[in-house]
Amino acid sequence: MILIKESSTAPQWIFFSLVPGFGFGMLYTAQSFTVQASASNYDLPFAAAMYSFFRAFGQTFGVAIGGVIFQNRLKNALLSSTNAMLVTHAEDWAREASSFVQIAKALPDSPLKQELIVAYVDSLRTIWIVMTVLACVSFLLSVVFIKEISLDRELETEQGFIHEMKPAADEERVSS
Repeated sequence: MILIKESSTAPQWIFFSLVPGFGFGMLYTAQSFTVQASASNYDLPFAAAMYSFFRAFGQTFGVAIGGVIFQNRLKNALLSSTNAMLVTHAEDWAREASSFVQIAKALPDSPLKQELIVAYVDSLRTIWIVMTVLACVSFLLSVVFIKEISLDRELETEQGFIHEMKPAADEERVSS
């Protein structure tokens, strides 16, 4: 995603989006199994619930951190412009990124519009760079601090049938 530029074609950004999409999709459910493997059979429901909670909690932080990075980078890019209009509206446009997109779309093709697009794309790129570094640090910490746990074990549960099922009376007569 860091490779996306303002001049990227539709097939390029579609391909760039497919790669992390497949990766996230494959990992999304697999992590649940690894969390459950480290828990005792009694604690499995609690491990699954805590996994879901912390995943949602982490997504909240990821969105918040990404939003702050985007807003600050966009604001700085617009404030460093030589165009007085960009400097004047930098605070408002950085705060309201969705309305900023509509403003940029409404502008006619001009150097001003090109500068806005470059600032927007650079802000997105900054998010991906920070998140990539964070993912690499997390990966290195996981290699160092997480021990190997086998996923092969027998399920011991309190759920199930209490009594053996007996054949129905009709089945007993047929077999006699």
